[in-house]
Amino acid sequence: MKLDGKEVSELIAYARDHCLKTTKGNEFTTSLQINNILRDKRCVGIMEHEKTYMNHNQGGKRNIVNDCDKPKYIIKNHHEVIIDEDIFNQVQELINSQTRKHHLQEKNPFT
Repeated sequence: MKLDGKEVSELIAYARDHCLKTTKGNEFTTSLQINNILRDKRCVGIMEHEKTYMNHNQGGKRNIVNDCDKPKYIIKNHHEVIIDEDIFNQVQELINSQTRKHHLQEKNPFT
């Protein structure tokens, strides 16, 4: 649906109309929920481990995004594929081009 030009708000409406729920059993309400699904590599059978790690520092714990600070483990064909990898990659390119286009637009000086 995203490749057909549907906006995220239309995807939310579709999910509601078809009684689709989140993994926790809630209704879809935000664009973040849909965007997370669209970007999730698990749809193409890829499982990533160690995307984050705990940093025990100065008496507290913090969950840190692993930007190649520590080893990551990527397992391909971990489970059954939900979406063809070519379609997934096309959606990623579309989302990235829309993001770049949005960032390149002239910003309102009052924002």
